[in-house]
Amino acid sequence: MTALKLALRSASFHVRNLRTRLPFRYGIVTLTHFPLLHLAVEVYVRGMAHCSPRGRSEAMRLHADLYRGGEAEAYLSIEAGHLAVGSLAVPGYGIAFDPDLDSMTALDDRRFESLEAST
Repeated sequence: MTALKLALRSASFHVRNLRTRLPFRYGIVTLTHFPLLHLAVEVYVRGMAHCSPRGRSEAMRLHADLYRGGEAEAYLSIEAGHLAVGSLAVPGYGIAFDPDLDSMTALDDRRFESLEAST
């Protein structure tokens, strides 16, 4: 399993100070105002680099309208700002094949250090 490499393209945040419509009481504390943090990030993932070779191959075969490239480097086919998504109209949350679960790392086995692993 290789780590998924992400590129942070932008990040922004702002704080809004809000008032509750009604006082919120919890024990002896009453909440009437609170800050709300809005965070927006834009990340970039290089195509289907995070998928296994089998997953890329199946996606290219079954969703040829959505992806272009080759098995080694498949990515979305965006033409004039549009995606052809006709092949996603299938049962299974838009994927027409079973994912390669054997190549994935179980959530319980994930560690923060694996994010720094080289690919």
